[in-house]
Amino acid sequence: MSTNSNPLHAAEAYLRSIRTGEHSAALALAPLLAPDVEYVANGWMANLPGEQFKGHDAVLRRVTGNWASTAGIRYARWSAPREEGGKVMLAASFDHIGGVAPASVDVQLDFDAGGRISRIEHRNTPRQPRPTDTIPPGVKVL
Repeated sequence: MSTNSNPLHAAEAYLRSIRTGEHSAALALAPLLAPDVEYVANGWMANLPGEQFKGHDAVLRRVTGNWASTAGIRYARWSAPREEGGKVMLAASFDHIGGVAPASVDVQLDFDAGGRISRIEHRNTPRQPRPTDTIPPGVKVL
């Protein structure tokens, strides 16, 4: 019997978990993760190392709680989850957020035979610096 017969429901639970950091979101997501789930992500900014976690508890710790990126993820513009060939895709834009947030994030969720999330892949597109002829006031030395 399938643990999760609705991949879009699992995607929404995952998104709530990474956007809020709430304990209740982690509790809702926990049974939707496979025991051998894997999380893979490249760095948020250019030249930052990626992350890789394997196993239910390690991945659950990484995708819940408040991290430096949680606020940016919370306020990103997320598209509705969509199914593509047995996978669920999520996408976010950060064009309205300044700072070190990436330009965009694409998330792919894979599922095992029981309908649980078996792999989470974050593909961050780093924001590209824009050349300028002036130094912004907030950067100038007083």
